Amino acid sequence: IYPGKKEYQNFGLLAALDHIYAINHVLTTHPEIPKKTIAIGSSYGGYIANLMSKFAPCTLDAVLDNSSWADPVLDYIVGQGMGLKEMIHTINTLPNIVFELNVLSPWSHLEFMPNAFNFDRYLIRSFTENHMDVMAKAGNTKTIYRMVHSDKDKIADPEKKREMVQFMKKRGFDVEIKMMSEKDIDGVYVKNMNHGMGLSMKQFFAEYHPDIRRKMTSNETIDFEFEHSIEFECETQNYTFEYHGNTQPICRITNR
Repeated sequence: IYPGKKEYQNFGLLAALDHIYAINHVLTTHPEIPKKTIAIGSSYGGYIANLMSKFAPCTLDAVLDNSSWADPVLDYIVGQGMGLKEMIHTINTLPNIVFELNVLSPWSHLEFMPNAFNFDRYLIRSFTENHMDVMAKAGNTKTIYRMVHSDKDKIADPEKKREMVQFMKKRGFDVEIKMMSEKDIDGVYVKNMNHGMGLSMKQFFAEYHPDIRRKMTSNETIDFEFEHSIEFECETQNYTFEYHGNTQPICRITNR
């Protein structure tokens, strides 16, 4: 699959930076708007929201996350080279033809290739304990997290999500996760136990927003106003995210 604007499957990092820049642009263009920002998303959208809070830990006041991944899914990044398909599609009038599809990706699963999706590229898109230490220190655990997840999810591992939440709690983040089971299916809010649960996002927001709004801190200074940089150490490289005024966030990658 070739996206219409010639994008590629970067899986998270660039999308998170785009959203961070968009938030800063809105807030600087409209200074009358209170700097209270909640990011809400389902599946990949929830993953992007969490990455935003990792790369810019002073910008988001809260994240509402429905069924996101705790770490990147290789199927979507190097799946084609590994024989893994992102989507299988059939047409009713052509039942004998099956389309196995992948989104255009620049990455290789072969370690010796310059575009290999190596461990550094994996780590920066993950939520490891070391990286959470950096998040907590840089943002003073400002962001509030509320998460829901199916305990039968076959796409986003619920055990890894539980582990991620425990890592965050140990570092002082205000984070809660509700693992939904079959008894929670009501046909309105939770419709099934599949990935995303067919969850009503309006109800999800309505359930948690009053408590989040009450707990939001008075500190409205975001990363761009701090004019600081945040560095994450990986295996052989460091990723540094720099924020300056009303410019785009800068990501610098240096060898260790």
